[in-house]
Amino acid sequence: MTKWSHNDRAWTTSSRPSPTPAAASCWTAFNETIHTDWKPGSEWYSTGPEGKRDVDGKVLECDPPRRLVITWHVLFDPELSNEISTVTYLIEKRGELCKLSVRHDLADAPKTAGQVNSDGWQWILSNLKTPLETGQPLPAQN
Repeated sequence: MTKWSHNDRAWTTSSRPSPTPAAASCWTAFNETIHTDWKPGSEWYSTGPEGKRDVDGKVLECDPPRRLVITWHVLFDPELSNEISTVTYLIEKRGELCKLSVRHDLADAPKTAGQVNSDGWQWILSNLKTPLETGQPLPAQN
């Protein structure tokens, strides 16, 4: 369990012009920018430094500061582009602390499973945890 002050701090990040789920903001470790309004039914997508879409999907649920559910569609690898999976972020208050759980349902996306399990989620979650605890992001991963 990470020692965060409360759910709102774990949900949002002050480095964005508008409240953004921190779980999405942590993708900056891959030099990605997230684009969406976070409303259920809306599209979301990430772009790399060149402005090209790398991952996209739909916002299925957004219940700040507790739950975010999105579909996940990889665009940067043609071998993965036919698969769609679902990612659920859940923040549970535990006294003065909170617990973040991430579930990536990959039942219908076996190739994507291999890609995200190799190093993706470990780096993403570390890039969420480190700024919340230290105020400093991890260096961008090349």
